[in-house]
Amino acid sequence: MLKPKAPGGIRQAYGMEPYFADEHAVVVVMACSDAYVPYCSVAIHSVIRHASRERKYDIILFSCQVTKRHQWMLQKMAEPFFNISIRFAEVGPYISSCGLYTRDYYHPVIYARLCMPDLMKGYKKAVYLDADLVVLCDIAQLFDQELNGSLLAGVRDAGMLAWYGTQEHIEQVYIDTYLRLKNPYAYINTGVLLLQLEEIRKQYSARSLMEYAASRRWRWQDQDIIMTLFEGKIQLLDAAWNVLAGTKQERDQIACRLPETLAKEYRQAYRHPRILHFAGNRFLHLQQETDEEAVFWMYAKESPFYEIILKRAMAKCCEDGYKRKREDVLQQGRRLLHLPFRILFDGIFPKGCACRKKLVEQYYMHRYFRSSMKEKHRPWTNEKK
Repeated sequence: MLKPKAPGGIRQAYGMEPYFADEHAVVVVMACSDAYVPYCSVAIHSVIRHASRERKYDIILFSCQVTKRHQWMLQKMAEPFFNISIRFAEVGPYISSCGLYTRDYYHPVIYARLCMPDLMKGYKKAVYLDADLVVLCDIAQLFDQELNGSLLAGVRDAGMLAWYGTQEHIEQVYIDTYLRLKNPYAYINTGVLLLQLEEIRKQYSARSLMEYAASRRWRWQDQDIIMTLFEGKIQLLDAAWNVLAGTKQERDQIACRLPETLAKEYRQAYRHPRILHFAGNRFLHLQQETDEEAVFWMYAKESPFYEIILKRAMAKCCEDGYKRKREDVLQQGRRLLHLPFRILFDGIFPKGCACRKKLVEQYYMHRYFRSSMKEKHRPWTNEKK
């Protein structure tokens, strides 16, 4: 169970104040570990490249053990510009003390965005960006949008909603049975957020947010936390503000599983993206020669970390080639073993029957969800602690 520091401890230790004495300064927050600094530099470069000379840009990185050399290399990117500042807030010790769950390649620093309201007492509003994306326009256009009473704004997660629209998919069961969202088709991707920090502070403290984050092992971690905690208080942004990069085949598969109106919005966003999001380490896949990959590498070439990014991508391709062949053989073997059982199951419980739906739900709950819960589901109150 979470053992948080004294209330206000994170703000007192790492509190950030506005760099520019300008209420119209654009505030951009990112979070990254030392390993992700090279990709974060690409995102920062894309922000700088499209920045207006008429505005000031206060870029803050919530960092976790980022080396002094890497900090210096990132800050040097802002030196030629009088209107751009790059600063760091080391949140690693606080985040690591909270006992937060992560899986796969995710780093605990992804939870840093939950600290924003308390950490940034001097700010009313901010844009949050993941480190694995490229901004294709002036980020001030997003920062200037009105939230109309909502606490934050984001873009629907098209990939997640495509899974949700697939019968018997694990994410369909997860959202309905585990997250219990009232409006599943409002599920957002938290890689791009516009946050009304002042209003969030009135309802939540950093301690209460972290306690809630540590209360369960969330499958999609910070994203699930934000969805369940802020449901009904989230404004949906134009889909162009967070376009998930992928191949044409992947895009078509997603679009065909979305409701017609969302599929139309999704396709339109792909034609005119404002932010391209390379989620899932797509910047490491040199073998995928898509338009989106070309955009990433165009910005990466102008990053001070270009050689590191390229070396990692080449190593990843070699590793992927071996893994892919091995996994293909294993998958084929699994299919042959499972085929008789699947045929028998489909015969006894045909698709669409209520009994089959219940069995599928129970299977996912016991194998993937219930075993990973730290506490049983309990209602949440938004009262500050």
